[in-house]
Amino acid sequence: MEVAHLDSTVRHWLSALRLSADARLPPERDLAKKFRVSRAELRKVLAVLEAEGQIQRHVGKGTFVVPPPADFRPDGQDIAARTSPLAAMQARRSVEPELARLAALNATTAQFVEMRKLCSEMRRTPTWEAYEELDWRFHNLIGEATGNVLLVEIQRLLNGVRRFVVWGNLVKRAEGPPSDYHSFGEHEEILDAIQSRDSDRAMRAMLSHLGGTQSQLIDSQSLHAAPRGSVVHA
Repeated sequence: MEVAHLDSTVRHWLSALRLSADARLPPERDLAKKFRVSRAELRKVLAVLEAEGQIQRHVGKGTFVVPPPADFRPDGQDIAARTSPLAAMQARRSVEPELARLAALNATTAQFVEMRKLCSEMRRTPTWEAYEELDWRFHNLIGEATGNVLLVEIQRLLNGVRRFVVWGNLVKRAEGPPSDYHSFGEHEEILDAIQSRDSDRAMRAMLSHLGGTQSQLIDSQSLHAAPRGSVVHA
């Protein structure tokens, strides 16, 4: 594993422990086994974290996580580390249908044009990585279309968390979205409802879209018990 990748992986895991005061890390040999790296590689990352004040080492006692200050505000990655994929989807289903409803009432013509452009680009994208970026922008734009600054920030946080938690847990074809990928039509139905200023329809369309994504997520998680070679589309 590259050092940069290992550093990111350890930080993501460590953030889940930061709210537990004086949380003790497992022994180095156990951590090295957990992250599938050598102890030498692991020590390089731990040395950086110690220099940053995120962990403290005590000879004969072990390595401990330094708790965050009282005014600590977790970012998307911190929250993602403590959020399960299904919990993230539950939060999305509680928030995003209302955002779609408000977008139908407040979206501008320029936002309609941008949403339509994103939908078109998603149908042509050759890779899952490119699709993920366009999908992220589409959902953020719906939040922006509400015209509510607080809801915009809530959507950005929620969208960032789901990018870490939900997207990575969906099993995808390596070559990219198929031409009949379910989200294409679902995104367009959401947009059509918003552009028609039909707030109730927009809310239902978003709820239906998120329900489909949640079903795919459940199928993906069950894939661990499925025969080798099975594929579930994101």
